[in-house]
Amino acid sequence: MRDPVIVPTGITYDRESIEKWLFSGKNDTCPVTKQVISGCEVTPNHTLRRLLQSWCTLNASYGIERIPTPKPAINRAQVSKILNAAKSPQQQVECLRKLRSIASENETNKRCMEAAGAVDFLVSVVNNFNSLSFEETSEDGFEITRPGDEALSILYGLQISESGLKNLIMGRNGELIIETLTKVMQGGNDESRAYAVLLLKSMLEVADPQKTHQFETRTLLRNSPSFT
Repeated sequence: MRDPVIVPTGITYDRESIEKWLFSGKNDTCPVTKQVISGCEVTPNHTLRRLLQSWCTLNASYGIERIPTPKPAINRAQVSKILNAAKSPQQQVECLRKLRSIASENETNKRCMEAAGAVDFLVSVVNNFNSLSFEETSEDGFEITRPGDEALSILYGLQISESGLKNLIMGRNGELIIETLTKVMQGGNDESRAYAVLLLKSMLEVADPQKTHQFETRTLLRNSPSFT
């Protein structure tokens, strides 16, 4: 145990293990009490973590490494602040990279980002996939970075919940995001094309079959050559 956290039932688990149980395993109950856990927020168990760190320090002569103090958990207010700043074209790429870093830390951060509305924002960036941002990277010149590539990478990495995927494809912009992902698969770079395929596959797996058929028909008609 490296990062002990307390779930709403009062039981302490290692953060990585309970997150894997709840999110990757798609479970919604406490493994010990079998009670349903509402929401996804967990509370750090600072007392137990300090005890673990003290034990590691006392046993350092046996080759036991001290457990590092984990980074403070992100909250919705912090994510919302980044999302607001990202509305500025000059700050968008930098903010997207912050979001990607936050999402890569743990599953709790991913769910927090989803709850704070990050998915809708990222989709709006992806839907403007052809927009470009220029960022100076070295003395030799400039590197061209597409905000859409960054946003698509984060969307895939978030591993959006099933309910989130349903909202994405069944919402008012569902057809637009499918069209955009289709275009990315046709003209994006290799990485973005792969993300587009996997994200679209996840969306279609949870979509209503009738709705999916409608999307497929419209997409085929739009991408088919016109005959006169």
